[in-house]
Amino acid sequence: MKLVNHVIIKLLRYSMKIYLFDNAIDSFEWSLRHLRTFLETDSNFENPDISTTYLKQAILCLNSALELFFKERISAINPLLIYEHIEINNLPQVFIDYYAKQQNGEIDEPLYNYVIENTELHTIDYSKCIELYCSLYSVAQGHKKNFIELNGIRNKLTHLGIKSQEEYYILAGRIADILNYVHYNIIMKIDYLPTRLENICLEIFNIESVLSNLEESIWRIANESRIEEICNNIISYSNCEEIQKYLQEKKILASFGSTFDADYVYSIYTMKRDDNEDTEICSIYGSVQNNALFISDSDLNDGPVFAILPLIDLNSKQPRFYISNDENGTNIPEFQGQSDFWKEKPYSAHFSYVPYGKNKIIEMLKKIINYMSIIEFKPFTP
Repeated sequence: MKLVNHVIIKLLRYSMKIYLFDNAIDSFEWSLRHLRTFLETDSNFENPDISTTYLKQAILCLNSALELFFKERISAINPLLIYEHIEINNLPQVFIDYYAKQQNGEIDEPLYNYVIENTELHTIDYSKCIELYCSLYSVAQGHKKNFIELNGIRNKLTHLGIKSQEEYYILAGRIADILNYVHYNIIMKIDYLPTRLENICLEIFNIESVLSNLEESIWRIANESRIEEICNNIISYSNCEEIQKYLQEKKILASFGSTFDADYVYSIYTMKRDDNEDTEICSIYGSVQNNALFISDSDLNDGPVFAILPLIDLNSKQPRFYISNDENGTNIPEFQGQSDFWKEKPYSAHFSYVPYGKNKIIEMLKKIINYMSIIEFKPFTP
């Protein structure tokens, strides 16, 4: 009996090969399945006794998938980087054997697959993995923050659970952002089974949409009256005599209006083109994870950004906000994925923390008009 068991174990050892990327895809698909079940069961998190287990399993699988995806992407740059305590003067024999066989044309597989088959080596821990991956692939701080937070939330869920609906909606937003990142920066850039990836992308899109809407809805409900007050304030200053004269000097026809029926967007500044058509130039929209309003050309990934209005700062006794120091607004690479970029180098030098009042709002509006004056409209060509 012992001999039979030994043979079975030996066969399993060599037949049950779950390689790094396959493992990542498997964990990611399981996270999507658990998220779908959770959303179908209790999307508003009203019955946590029933639904928490699905959310917990989704986060465990998603966290695991991220670690595996990141290690695979790091390995694509240099396969040695994912292993701990690697010294050039004392390379593990398995590495030497692998590269020798590769040079002789005896193997055609990634190093991590060969290592799994032939030895047990420890890879870097997840915190190091996040830091290294984000550095190598120039990941925006906002995404990096969500990777780190998800790992912390995973531990919290495992041991303490979620205390309130508000915590759940913040979590929903983080997961939505991570799914979006994986979709466009990992899944869409890999050479893998096309039909399987297509199904994954469709599932990501459906789940991410639901989670994003949940996050925005609770944030909007909590802050709607204050946001409306801020938007109306800015709109009223856009109609003041000083701004109207500035528009005339620049020979621009433009108007600011509110639009609370759009997702995340609360006000839009439109400009009339030469053909008399209105074109959206910039908008006031909510950044839920930053708990702030951005004023920017939100149709462009790099801005320009004209102002950031953190709600916590506007609700203080002496309200303040951040205004661009640049005459036409400040371009920030992928600013919607950045976290507190206006406070951190190298972009902090481009923003001033100023009193929230008529003078600075008018200054900000003039920067938007300056931007309008340099825009070139090109005819649409299909």
